[in-house]
Amino acid sequence: MTSYTMTPGQELEAYVHQVSGRAHMLSLNKTTLCKSLAFREWKFYVTLPKQLQPFTPKLKGLLYVLLEKGNNNSHRFTTSGLWIPPPTPSGQISADEQLLDGASDPTMLRQTTFKGLDRMQYDETNGFTRHPWTIDKDQEALTEAVGKNPWSLRQHRREINRTLRGDTLRKEVDLQMLWEATSSGSDRVKNEEFAKMFTKMQRNGNYMKAYLLLDDVTSRYRFPCVVDLKIGTQLERSGCSDEKKDKHVNLTKMSSTGSIGIRLAGMQVFQATTGQFLCRDKYYGRGLSTEGFKEALRQFLHNGQRLVAEVIPHIIVRLKELRSVVAKQDSFRFYASSVLISYDGALNNSSDLGEHTPSKVGVHMIDFAHSTFKEFLDDKIVYDGPDHDCLVALDNLIILLGELFDRKSS
Repeated sequence: MTSYTMTPGQELEAYVHQVSGRAHMLSLNKTTLCKSLAFREWKFYVTLPKQLQPFTPKLKGLLYVLLEKGNNNSHRFTTSGLWIPPPTPSGQISADEQLLDGASDPTMLRQTTFKGLDRMQYDETNGFTRHPWTIDKDQEALTEAVGKNPWSLRQHRREINRTLRGDTLRKEVDLQMLWEATSSGSDRVKNEEFAKMFTKMQRNGNYMKAYLLLDDVTSRYRFPCVVDLKIGTQLERSGCSDEKKDKHVNLTKMSSTGSIGIRLAGMQVFQATTGQFLCRDKYYGRGLSTEGFKEALRQFLHNGQRLVAEVIPHIIVRLKELRSVVAKQDSFRFYASSVLISYDGALNNSSDLGEHTPSKVGVHMIDFAHSTFKEFLDDKIVYDGPDHDCLVALDNLIILLGELFDRKSS
């Protein structure tokens, strides 16, 4: 694996369509997003089985990003000029290609409203359970924004504040060691250049962070409709603190996770009636009963005028294909992973799909920071067989979507 440089100083804005996740995401260009680095996730992508690759966003490498202080105590994220391509030749792209698409924000969405649900609308009459995560859990949460999903803006601001305080969501990666690990002995000059840049960055009071570069699976859509569904209960996950185990137990008891193994972590769906995106976050999802989840799934597939039923069979086919692949992955456990379902909200009718279904409908697995399999890193716990928790969740999701389609057909 080799280290490369790219043009420094490009400002990176918050990723428009982030509907979930504890860490923020950035946009490098119209087809590439930047996700805050978890070393385990990087290694998981690097060692991903070939059969799973069509069901995950394409890995494009690692990017070193600066958090720079601007005018009036404002801060912005910019490219440092350093990036690391993925180790597989098929995944590599040039530095020029990284920047080909220019600005990350589609112009037509800059004035589009992304509208969430007011916290006090969360009650049992709307399909919610009562538990401590539902009402007023997060006073910082935005419920409405223009040009970006409210969750995206919330996490972007929190990431800046966390970085300035020196807080971290996860174990920090030694950025210089990571850089040097990708270089051969003949790259001594590049290593020296990195050391100089790192020293200069610290002297200027800036911060450097590493990000995964991933394909933006919604980039082909005009109006991306996206739902993030957490799969599995995680009750068998090893190595968790007692506090974390209690959280998993409570989430299982008090949400749709306990009954069907799936929980809504976030979504946005374009409403043709208003020209706005309807948004829901993880606190909404944590409060949903099984019936509430079913209604949320229907809402995700409804554009305000009609149920976009024509995408359902294609989603089901992809889910069945994914299930078949997961069933063959011995010892794999996809703890805290999600299934990301997406489609283009610009669809008017079934004829719009035509031969372009793959570019209009997507099913992907994401979030692998806690995934494991036999001989992965130094993990000591080895599991037998496929991830049955994940398989049950996929089975239930396929059933629910089938029922939704059948009701529409009848």
